Amino acid sequence: MADEHWSNEFEHSSVTDENRAAFNTHMAKFPTQADAVVNHMELAKQIGKPGKLPESMDGFADDTARAEFKTGAHKLLGITHANSIDDLADLDLRLGSTEDTKMDDNLATAFKQFVVDEKLSKGDAQKIVGFHNKAMGLAREAFAAATKAAEDQAAAKFISDKRACNDALVAHADFATQEKLDKENVLLHRALKDNAGISVEEAESMAVLLSEGEGATNPVLRRLLLKAYAPMAAESSTEGGDGKPAGAKPKLSESEQKKDDEVKKVLKWK
Repeated sequence: MADEHWSNEFEHSSVTDENRAAFNTHMAKFPTQADAVVNHMELAKQIGKPGKLPESMDGFADDTARAEFKTGAHKLLGITHANSIDDLADLDLRLGSTEDTKMDDNLATAFKQFVVDEKLSKGDAQKIVGFHNKAMGLAREAFAAATKAAEDQAAAKFISDKRACNDALVAHADFATQEKLDKENVLLHRALKDNAGISVEEAESMAVLLSEGEGATNPVLRRLLLKAYAPMAAESSTEGGDGKPAGAKPKLSESEQKKDDEVKKVLKWK
């Protein structure tokens, strides 16, 4: 009979009118008070003393018992785990990143699956995200700084090489002065535009070569181009190499004039 169970007569300061029913329900599975004491002793052997964690998980009966203990301990500590990717919907994947940082959806999904597979806590997963984003931000800043430094160095070297090329040509006997070199450069541009028969696309390539490429920094190449093309312009220009008229140029057709204007626009030649 339930009314005759030993727990009904058990008295202790911790057993009050409020928790008497719960106490009796719990103790109902132990036929005698001795059974309850022995059960408590066995539990203490597995888990440890009341209020203290076990020194090892070896004392638990099986993996199920160990898993239940870990789940309970995590719950007490406020540690939550994700059982699926859907449980990580509130994970802030932008933590520690800048607003302009692009997020890779495939990488985000792969990371969430990693968190689930490795049974990481959501708190640890969030810390990993924050550290990763901050580290990547610092790496991008370092790369950008190094890239800019390299570009600045290359730009400074180009300007230096271009000036050295100009100085070498001025010092050459073919030119002797900056004024004559400047005039020859104008004639070179005119010759390539008017006498070389180049297309707009070819004009763009020549513009790059003469202003941004080796044609601007290599004095030998520049001098060869000047010697080969400048005389052509001097012979055909309405103003010869010495500034004197050399005869009127034939009038261009509408299509030829359009092409001529396009070439001038691309090369920005005089």
